[in-house]
Amino acid sequence: MRNIIVSAGLKILPSKLQYNALIKALNFLFSSNNQLTLSDISLVLRIDDLDKQWAFRHSNNVFTPLIEISDSISAVSLSADLNIFLTSVSKFDLIRHIEKGDIKLSGNNSNINKVNEAIRGISHQDFERLIEQFYQVFRANRPDSPRLDVNQLSASDIKNDSDLEYIRDEALRLETINLSAAHKLMCIAKQFRPDGPLINQKVEEYSAKLS
Repeated sequence: MRNIIVSAGLKILPSKLQYNALIKALNFLFSSNNQLTLSDISLVLRIDDLDKQWAFRHSNNVFTPLIEISDSISAVSLSADLNIFLTSVSKFDLIRHIEKGDIKLSGNNSNINKVNEAIRGISHQDFERLIEQFYQVFRANRPDSPRLDVNQLSASDIKNDSDLEYIRDEALRLETINLSAAHKLMCIAKQFRPDGPLINQKVEEYSAKLS
């Protein structure tokens, strides 16, 4: 149902309003700290199954519409089906989709790396606030929250890789809010993925800060 509502909305909304909303969202997400990495890069957002795309130019720390992209060697394209974008309800969902190839990045390798770096620099809270506003505008429900309650979680609750990735991402989300809870979750994740470089790095980092 979410896909139908959003798809219908994209067909009804005038292109100018869509561009205005996306530019506002991009300028909100990419703070001045990580905007510097995007200097003079063109960004193309494409929904493959709807055959729809929007192109932007980043210059002077702001995004503006880009009409012609065929000759732009600095362009980086992010493309995926609508459902993939709609299930990116957290910064870490977005990063995971990119890492798995669900969201495809194409363009100059150097510029792709800059876009990846900028995405990782997005504030978790800003991303979630934007997603909440998006679903309010379309009057659609966000994807269901996972069944796991991170406040009452033990190792026995982890049943599959999806559960493991969820608690790892929740730990990352909580690290600036509740370090103790983040440490607990990451330690549980380490039991199931003891050789995971990010998990090990974060366990050491959290332990050092809590000691």
